[in-house]
Amino acid sequence: MNTTERAKLLLKKNKIEEAIETLEVFIKENKKERIGAHRLLSQLYMMTSSKEKATATLKEGVKDNPDNLWLQLMLGDLFYFDLKDINSAIEIYQNLLSHFKRPERSTMSPYRYVLKRLSNIYYEIGEFEKAKKHFEMFITLEPSDFYASDFRKFTEILIKLGFKERAKEVIKIGVKTHPGDLSLFNFAKENFQREQFEFREKRKRGVLEGVEKIPIKTNLIREFDDIYNTIDSYTKTIRKDDDIITISSCVAAMAEGRMYTVDTIIPSFLAKFVSR
Repeated sequence: MNTTERAKLLLKKNKIEEAIETLEVFIKENKKERIGAHRLLSQLYMMTSSKEKATATLKEGVKDNPDNLWLQLMLGDLFYFDLKDINSAIEIYQNLLSHFKRPERSTMSPYRYVLKRLSNIYYEIGEFEKAKKHFEMFITLEPSDFYASDFRKFTEILIKLGFKERAKEVIKIGVKTHPGDLSLFNFAKENFQREQFEFREKRKRGVLEGVEKIPIKTNLIREFDDIYNTIDSYTKTIRKDDDIITISSCVAAMAEGRMYTVDTIIPSFLAKFVSR
C-alpha cells in the first residue's frame, strides 16, 4: 500500500487531517513522485476549503515534475471546474498544449483532453474563431469522446463564421456517429433542410414487460462526492417502493475514490511489449 492509498484509507475513516499530514510529509521528502500525491493533497485541501493551499500544491507538483503533463491538466481543471477562473485555466491549458509538437491520438496523453476543454471554453465565452481552431484539431483525432453536443457546438460555430459547407460535413459525421440522438438529428434537419439525414432509434436493451426505465441526468459527479446523497436528491420525488436504482459502475468507483489517474500507472516491460 503506497502513501496515497493510505491517505484514502484514512479519508474513509473520516481522518482527513491525518490524511493531509501523511501526504504533506511524503511530498516534502519526494517532490518528484508518480503516485498522485500532489493531486490527492490538492483535493483534500479543497475539501477543507483551503483553496490557496490546493492551488499551491498543484503548482508545486507541476514545477517539480515538468515531464508529468497530466499535472498541468489537473491544475487547469482546478481553476476551471473548482475555482471558476476561466482566464487562468485558459493560460494553463494553452501552456500545456504548447508542449506538443504533433497531434497525439493515444488516450494515455492529455493532448485530446486539453483540446476538448479549450474547444468548449472558447465556445462558452463566445470566442468562436479560437473555438473553431481547437474543435478542428480535436475532431482530426477521430476521438470517441467527441460527443453529440460537441458536434452541435462545432457545427453552430461554423455556421456563425460562414463555413456552411464545412458545417454540413461536420454535422453529417455527427449524425452518422450518433444515429440515435434525436436532438442532434433535429438540429441537423433544421439547419440543412435540403439534406437527407438518417435517424435510427436507439435499440432498447433489457426491456421487460411492465417495467419502466427512467433515465436521470445529473450534474457532473466528482471524486469523493457522496454518491448516496446524490442518488437520493435526484430520485426522492419520483421513486416508489420496490424501485431499483442503478448507477454506472465507473461513476460509483470515481465517487468512492477507487480510481487511478494515467500518470500514476507505470506499465511493465511485458505490458509494453504485448501491447504493440
